[in-house]
Amino acid sequence: MPISRKVFERGNFRKKYEDRTKHPVTLLLKSNKNLAFTVKEIVKRVKMKPETVRSTLRSLMKEKKIIHKTPYFAWRVVKKRSPAKKKTRKPKKKK
Repeated sequence: MPISRKVFERGNFRKKYEDRTKHPVTLLLKSNKNLAFTVKEIVKRVKMKPETVRSTLRSLMKEKKIIHKTPYFAWRVVKKRSPAKKKTRKPKKKK
């Protein structure tokens, strides 16, 4: 149902999920880092509209939180690098 422009401009509308880290799509992907999901699978699990899921996935992709390989989405796993070993030089033998 449409609202008047006056009501719209005066309105203080809030988002349901102010913090994207608590969004159901984020929670699903982050808690299942070893799995990749299609949009349909995500929609079914979080019980949200496909448009909402796609919008959230788009935002997460912009933030580089997830990886997309058609048709799958997965949480980006950052591999920890082991500390670099110092190279030690062997003393040269004198002749």
